[in-house]
Amino acid sequence: MTSGRRSLVGPTLVSIAFALFVGPGPLGVVGPWIITRWRMEDPLLGVTALRGVGVASIALGLPCLVYVDVVSLIVGQALLLGSPALLTYGAVLATGFHLFVLLYEEPTMRRTYGDEYDAYCRQVRRWLPRLRPAPTGDGR
Repeated sequence: MTSGRRSLVGPTLVSIAFALFVGPGPLGVVGPWIITRWRMEDPLLGVTALRGVGVASIALGLPCLVYVDVVSLIVGQALLLGSPALLTYGAVLATGFHLFVLLYEEPTMRRTYGDEYDAYCRQVRRWLPRLRPAPTGDGR
């Protein structure tokens, strides 16, 4: 007997393939190299300290090259290399990732889990973590 829930194998494989083969390689490394050839330009906005912010962003993005981390890696390269074009590329990718989540992942989760997923969404923010626990709705 089945519980009436759909298998998550297909959606999970699509998400993993997207994260591993579209995100990190072509988008996070090859794309920036094509745009900049990794040549240093003048610092963005003339602020040399942004290069340090770029290095930190790259360091934070490297360990987990999926979704937001790919954008962190690209923004870090843009700041390090002083590349407005690469910063624009990062913004375009961030928009694409956001639309992928809105148009594919969230509807798939909602169809699969229904009310459970809606309750989860009320407790967990989409991109930014909460600084305080979300209200539970039971008076706690």
